[in-house]
Amino acid sequence: METKKRFLSILFTIALVIGLMSGMSVVVYAKSATANGEAPHIHSFTYSVSGATIAPKSIADATVNLSATQLAYDGEEKSVSVTDVKLDDTELIAGTDYEVTSGTTGTNVGKYTVTVTGRGNYKGTATKTWDIIIATTFCGTVKWKDGGKNHDNDTPPEFKLYRKVGDLPDDQQVPGNSELVSGVTPTWNGSIFTYSNLPLYVDENLPEPDVASNRYTYWVVEK
Repeated sequence: METKKRFLSILFTIALVIGLMSGMSVVVYAKSATANGEAPHIHSFTYSVSGATIAPKSIADATVNLSATQLAYDGEEKSVSVTDVKLDDTELIAGTDYEVTSGTTGTNVGKYTVTVTGRGNYKGTATKTWDIIIATTFCGTVKWKDGGKNHDNDTPPEFKLYRKVGDLPDDQQVPGNSELVSGVTPTWNGSIFTYSNLPLYVDENLPEPDVASNRYTYWVVEK
């Protein structure tokens, strides 16, 4: 009998705790016996507590990824979209954990900032910048210098793309005198490689007299 009472007491305690943690009101009924043998009285006790709350976590250190980080200027409005937002190893859910609040459209040459704002269990903001640039296309035929490689024109050659500010003589267009451009891939039609939407200027907003010295020169070296 004692074991049964102890078991029922444990079940009662668990049910009470679960109910209170979930924000429910819990009504408990108990019998009290009388000394003269009358029918026991039934008493009720109501327990209630507000639902547990979670302190929102800041998304200030979240990584925001965009559909594009550079778009070419043509006088028309440009727009980017947020592809995902990650905080630590967690991918946040659009509309539930965050919303995009500003910065996804632009028309003029310049830098724009997309802002996402935390919702629900998340607070604060995270940002990511993107640019509208004056772009250039860099293309050309491959001039093989060593002649000893068995090149297959059906397979795109592998290049390293370099750039330096200003107009350079051919003999200065060497890797040691330049900046390696990463994250770009050319198209290849069997004889001509083409890089598209490359920045033409280091700073798009310099005064007109400074434009010439602000212009990139591009060239490629076969890997």
